[in-house]
Amino acid sequence: MRTDENLFHGPAPAVGDLLSVKCRGRQFDVEIVWGNWEFGVETDRVIHLRAREL
Repeated sequence: MRTDENLFHGPAPAVGDLLSVKCRGRQFDVEIVWGNWEFGVETDRVIHLRAREL
């Protein structure tokens, strides 16, 4: 994906969170499996996440 297609401006979801994602015209559910281990912490840094489609 292009860098402008996978940015989210807000608190990063934590590992285990379930999200609904829209990507390239498709809507699907994912689970965050790697990345943000700091639950409930807001940050201004970039956090790389890995998600699994459900």
